[in-house]
Amino acid sequence: MPGLQAVLVMACVPIVKILIMCGIGTFLALPSVNVFPLDARKHLNKLVYLVFTPALVFTRLAEAVTLHQLIAWWYMPINVLFCFTLGALLGSLVVKYCKPPKHLNHLTIACCSAGNTGNLLMVLIPGICIEKDSPFGDSNVCSENGLAYVSFGMWMAIVLVWTFIHHLMKPIHGTYELGYDNSSLIVANSSMDNTIMGHELLDEPSLIHSNKMTPNETLISSIHSTSTITTMDHEIFSLQSRLMKIGERLHLQEICTPPTIAAFAALVIGACAPLKALCFGPQAPLRFLTDCAKILGDAMIPCMILILGGNLAMGAGDSDMQMLTIIGIVMTRFVALPIIGIVIINIIQKMGVLPIDPLFKLVLILQFCMPTGISLGTIAQLHNYCEKEMAVVLFWLYITSAFFISIWATVALYLL
Repeated sequence: MPGLQAVLVMACVPIVKILIMCGIGTFLALPSVNVFPLDARKHLNKLVYLVFTPALVFTRLAEAVTLHQLIAWWYMPINVLFCFTLGALLGSLVVKYCKPPKHLNHLTIACCSAGNTGNLLMVLIPGICIEKDSPFGDSNVCSENGLAYVSFGMWMAIVLVWTFIHHLMKPIHGTYELGYDNSSLIVANSSMDNTIMGHELLDEPSLIHSNKMTPNETLISSIHSTSTITTMDHEIFSLQSRLMKIGERLHLQEICTPPTIAAFAALVIGACAPLKALCFGPQAPLRFLTDCAKILGDAMIPCMILILGGNLAMGAGDSDMQMLTIIGIVMTRFVALPIIGIVIINIIQKMGVLPIDPLFKLVLILQFCMPTGISLGTIAQLHNYCEKEMAVVLFWLYITSAFFISIWATVALYLL
């Protein structure tokens, strides 16, 4: 069993790495340096959203999971869902009692809800496995299994971040920068089609004189044809309108984001052995594509952290986020959620539905103990919404996480 000092080092190392990269981003974005200005951060943010994040999610998840694991590890994504749901409920209490400015209510709830269940655990779990006193056996097997557990839980986090959190952080009176409303285009096109099909066809002389009909027959035929075409076009337009309304109610445009599409594609390929053999492995015919995706995916984490640091360069002194609200978010993420999570996981374990592997339980507990996900900074930048406040919250959370994660990692190891 690793000692307190060893666990403290294991917990601090990934946090220190993030803070160093964050400091580099802050330095590059300073007005005196001006290597990483606001426009550059916004363009890089879109690359993270459209390219780097989907590539990372797809490669790590598809390579890690199999159909057997999808069945045996069913509780892992459910645990992530519990983390987000309980965090959102506690965030509502923070809003009620800490009373942040109204335009920061949704941001506060999002910070309490969305935890960093992927990137930090990807570093923390292998660090615990390589310790000589680790209770998980061979370090290589431990690291491989631990990364598989983290990757499998990460897909639910990705879906929740880019659906629920993404919609929650959308400005109430703003517009969605990456989306567009094409309903007016459909209406305009449909009206044009109605005009062409319903009226202009009657004025085409070649259509009237091409058939040998009497004037009355021609008139009757034209009226019948026009009525049929107009009815068919009306039905098609009605179907399009219904589909558009269903899509708007379900927020399909926001649900079908590049990261969520990559997560679902990875689950399908991971569960289907023939497809997985085509994409992954030394003899895979399409390994050149997945190798390219891995290279692109590796750029996601440093780019996100550099953007976070660059946003901090805008200054925290004039931020609208009050210190009382920041303290409430810190207490939610690092005190309330871990305690609730340990209770829930112990109850679930007594029900006998968890795998026997103690490493599985460790990952479940640590999912409740992580700071807010860095991807929220990306979402704030995409929406052009409270970027400075988001950066300040993340800064304080990651500063304090070095202490809290080490404490909860020690507690989790002794509870196994």
